[in-house]
Amino acid sequence: MSTIPPYLYAMYSIKDQKSDASCLIASIAVEEMLHLALTTNLLLALGGERDFGVDLVPTFPSLLAHHQPDLTLELRRCTPVVVPDMFMVIERPEDPGSPPEDDQYETLGQYYAALEIAIEDLSADIDIFANHQPDRQLSDPSYYGPVAFDAADSGGLMLIDDAVSARQALEIVVHQGEGLCDERWADPAQWSTTHEGPSSPLSCSRYRASSMLSTRWCSEPWASCARPGAPSTRSSVGSTD
Repeated sequence: MSTIPPYLYAMYSIKDQKSDASCLIASIAVEEMLHLALTTNLLLALGGERDFGVDLVPTFPSLLAHHQPDLTLELRRCTPVVVPDMFMVIERPEDPGSPPEDDQYETLGQYYAALEIAIEDLSADIDIFANHQPDRQLSDPSYYGPVAFDAADSGGLMLIDDAVSARQALEIVVHQGEGLCDERWADPAQWSTTHEGPSSPLSCSRYRASSMLSTRWCSEPWASCARPGAPSTRSSVGSTD
């Protein structure tokens, strides 16, 4: 939940809200909301309780919880510095062969890998989805639709009621974020924007989207396309730059 405001703040700082850069950041923010819904469904499926109380409303600047090394999240306008220094670090894929990591993690992919292993291990011994609370899960697929830069089958809302569906939900979260996947996760209509070239296997993951922002659109005159940032403040609605 703490990563959604930085993306939205950067998106709204761009004057041309119909530009590829703005739409690309919007697609990232929408996917973040989907992932929040999916992980909430997982929590409920395990018999847990969601908590979006005041104590959990993020403030900025703040650290991304449990990330190592420390990563400071801020509300900043979209600049050539913000994209590689914050967005690409959030979505960075793990190196090949990196071990799963739970409480302290270097990449989100490693964290979700550890979560998947824990679910599989526990499911082998007990029915951890016995009280999966289907009536409380946000699982109707009609409530979510892919936006620009996402393929129609890139993932959506789903009911989680066993280890298989839990793994499928986590796959959506990881692959949309890091892009460790094939072309089914990308919008073919946006091929020239989201891929290196006509034969590239990379899809428009959130990491890939951030990379495109950094390497392609950061060559634009940002001073003329990004609005000034809000005054410096430490609150749930404002930050530096």
